Amino acid sequence: MNTHTIAAPIGLESGCCFESFVQQLSHQNWAIVDHFLTPEQCQSLRERIDHLQKKGALHPAGIGKLQDFELNREVRRDQIFWLDQQPDHPVSQEVVQLIDELRLYVNRTCFLGLKGFESHLTSYPPGSFYKRHRDRFRHLSHRVLSLVIYLNENWKTSDGGQLLIYENDETLTVEPINGRAVLFASELEHEVLLSHANRYSVTCWMLDTLPGTTFL
Repeated sequence: MNTHTIAAPIGLESGCCFESFVQQLSHQNWAIVDHFLTPEQCQSLRERIDHLQKKGALHPAGIGKLQDFELNREVRRDQIFWLDQQPDHPVSQEVVQLIDELRLYVNRTCFLGLKGFESHLTSYPPGSFYKRHRDRFRHLSHRVLSLVIYLNENWKTSDGGQLLIYENDETLTVEPINGRAVLFASELEHEVLLSHANRYSVTCWMLDTLPGTTFL
């Protein structure tokens, strides 16, 4: 099995670069862009997640949807807070707008028929993981692209929490470093390894239907 590890920044200038996503997606099913969010945005979102945690507003994440939904701590142990399209937190608003701009850009250039997205803040406390899975549900296949934006300052390899993406006989290993964004086909199998430190991210799925109608 071939393996590829993405650890250090890939050399892009600070700031988001939508074209880099598109260029990478033109010849593979995943794309990685560093500095997608600024350090200040990442810090604000980390503080937001910590605040939600203290309020008890984060909830255990489940697997499946509708009749297939279940909570299974043997499969995943992360906690989430769903973001709507107009969140009340200023930096969350900025990130939601940025995600939508990326969706529109990818849609124009790759002709994927993306009509909306759904997203949440994610916390992996120490001891958390998410075993190998796909983001496209068995009965509901509206998720086209998955996007993860990492918020982890000074993350070390020994902290764990790497994202593994599987395609054919290859495995891509992605370190969850601050400001990095990973965009990949939702049909690809992937997993989050055991985290030994608090691991934060924004998780998003770009859809071929409008948000709130994924049950149709």
